[in-house]
Amino acid sequence: MSDILQRWTTHEREYIDYGDKFVKRSLAPDEYDKRIVDPYHYSSLNMRRLQNEADCLNFLARETPIPVPKVLAAYERNGSFTLETEHIDGILMQDLEPEERVKVMPQIRLYLQMLHRLRSDRMGGPSGIICPPQAVVSRPDGCRSWSQANISTSNLVFCHRDLSQSNLFFHRTTLKLLAIGDWEYGGFYPESHELPFFESPVKSGIQVKTIFGIKEIKKFWEKVAVELVTAEDSEGVNPRSVRANRSQRE
Repeated sequence: MSDILQRWTTHEREYIDYGDKFVKRSLAPDEYDKRIVDPYHYSSLNMRRLQNEADCLNFLARETPIPVPKVLAAYERNGSFTLETEHIDGILMQDLEPEERVKVMPQIRLYLQMLHRLRSDRMGGPSGIICPPQAVVSRPDGCRSWSQANISTSNLVFCHRDLSQSNLFFHRTTLKLLAIGDWEYGGFYPESHELPFFESPVKSGIQVKTIFGIKEIKKFWEKVAVELVTAEDSEGVNPRSVRANRSQRE
C-alpha cells in the first residue's frame, strides 16, 4: 500500500488518498459528534449511500462505456462501510479555466444521454437502495423506509443526481473526461431529477436551494413519503429483492 497523501474527516465520513487508490469510510455511530441525537440512524443512512455508490460503480462499469472509478473493495466492518476505488489522476472540472469548462460540456451531455438510456420501472439503485436527496429529507424515520421500499413507477432512467463540477475528472492536457465520481445518490429516478449542477462551479449543496426544478422534486418526494406511510400502516414494508431491469450495453 502506498503512503497516505491526504487524509481528512467530515461530520459523517473519513477520506484517505493513497495516491494509487481513494478510500471513503462512513463513520461508525460512536465516532459521531456527541450532540447527534440518533447516531445509529444517521450512520445507517450513511452506510447505505456508500453501498449504493459501490453498486452504481460496478453496475455502470459492467453495463455501459461511461467512465467511472474502478471499485477495488467495498465492505462493512465494525459499524461502518468502506469503499475503495482507483485513484483518478486528473483535474476537476471546477479547476478548469472558464473557456475549458465550456469546451468539455458536450462530453458531459453525451454521457448523460448514455446514462439516461438505462431504464427501469423500479425506483432506486441497482440493488434497490433508495436514497432521497438530502434537500428533501424531512422525515428521518421515513428514510429507513425509503431505503427498503419496493416503489414502482414508470419512465424511470438512471440518474446521477449530484453531477457537480467537483465530481468530474478530466485529462489535464487533452481535456478528455476520465471519470465521473460520487454516485451515492445514483439510481433509477424521473429524468427531471437530474439537475444540471455541472453547469455552474458553485457547489451542488448551495445550488440546490435555488436551482430550477427543485420545487417539483420536493413535491415528488413528499408524495412518495405520504404513499409510504399509508402502505406501512396497512401492509408494512418489505425489503426489495428484485433487481431493476436494465438495458444492454451500448
